[in-house]
Amino acid sequence: MTPLLHLRLSVPALPDKDLLTNARDGRLSRWGRAEAVRLMKSQWAPFLQRAFAEYQGPLVGPVKLHWTLYVPNYRTPDWDGWVGALKPLQDLLVSFGVLPGDGPRWVRGGSVEIVVDKTKAPLTELRMEVLS
Repeated sequence: MTPLLHLRLSVPALPDKDLLTNARDGRLSRWGRAEAVRLMKSQWAPFLQRAFAEYQGPLVGPVKLHWTLYVPNYRTPDWDGWVGALKPLQDLLVSFGVLPGDGPRWVRGGSVEIVVDKTKAPLTELRMEVLS
């Protein structure tokens, strides 16, 4: 059975590099990280609200989240470093009611793909795949 494509979202920005899990310049302080998350959520919220206005719920099962990050060149962090920076966006999916939660009951996994493309960068795409 082919999985159902439930939601596709494009945002013309990349996640905040201060939130990378393997940032070279050290970890942000607890306050600095919280502030970076708050700013990122406020900047991304308008894009997410527009996309979710077209959302047709409710979910019929758990999902996989497939992220594609378009970057301008190869001087970018590795894909696993972006995972931590994407967590606030996953939290927004819950805040806007797209996902009932982001624990293993609802999010079973996913992928992060880095694509070097100067014509599209910076761009973040999310494809949410509903599992049966």
